Amino acid sequence: MSNRLSTRRGLALRWLVLCMLILLPAAGVHAQGVDPEAAQLAATVSLVRSAPNVQGCGLATIDIWLNDVIDGYGADVRINFDHTKLMVIDYDQYSYGTQIQPLSTFMKPDFLIRRVACNALDPADPFCDEAAEVGTIWYAFTQVNPTAQVSGSGPIARITVRAIGAGLSPLDITYSKMSDRNGVTIPTTGTDSEMAAAPLGDPGVGIRKPDATTARLSWSAVSDAGTYRIFRATAPYFSPVEPAFGFTSGLSFEDANALGSTAQEYFYIVKSACADGYTSAGSNRTGAWDYDLVRGAP
Repeated sequence: MSNRLSTRRGLALRWLVLCMLILLPAAGVHAQGVDPEAAQLAATVSLVRSAPNVQGCGLATIDIWLNDVIDGYGADVRINFDHTKLMVIDYDQYSYGTQIQPLSTFMKPDFLIRRVACNALDPADPFCDEAAEVGTIWYAFTQVNPTAQVSGSGPIARITVRAIGAGLSPLDITYSKMSDRNGVTIPTTGTDSEMAAAPLGDPGVGIRKPDATTARLSWSAVSDAGTYRIFRATAPYFSPVEPAFGFTSGLSFEDANALGSTAQEYFYIVKSACADGYTSAGSNRTGAWDYDLVRGAP
């Protein structure tokens, strides 16, 4: 009987903390009865970057840190970023949507409430189904009995990003809240950050005719690119779709049977590619075709 009662108490505490995390006022709004002087000792949420910028095929990490915590038991942190500059890499491919990485060296994420990132609008994802002009990250968790309360500072989650656009992305903490094991709010403030992004470059592609039937594409090397993917279509303003027509680690590509027929035209786009398969947006379009010369009237 005592074990059963202990289990019930543990479940009741778990749901109490969960409800208090979600329903208590947001950080910065002092609950009734909080001493204003105690608020000066509020815990803080900060974002620790592995580097101030991310570029090319490289990845960067952003750790969510809780600082100066006293008797912490759960936390809820939400972040906005520029989804035209940065893309969050999915940590868990077996879960729907994009997940960030929980960390357990400081506090234990015994019960994960949210760990999602929205790189874009996704009507099929209940957390990314509302139109927004920014990317969002939402991480919330609570410890569960018998895990002890935690005091001090440390990371609770890791966000891995890559550059998909050029410029500076804000990393704005839009919401932060903590609680102790009884669901009582711990005053919390957030410190925003930012990250510069420079995406993988696109090759500048030229074309020439080395013989009667061959079209040769060539380009200059792109920093960080491991291979180049060639896309071909019969319409000039096409959108490249996988699978690619061809690929190479060199700086040229030959389409041996592209020329020689006036009935067929080919157009090309080349993408730089990283070792993990990520590709650039795409090069300039170029094409090769034959046409008949018709003698005009005398």
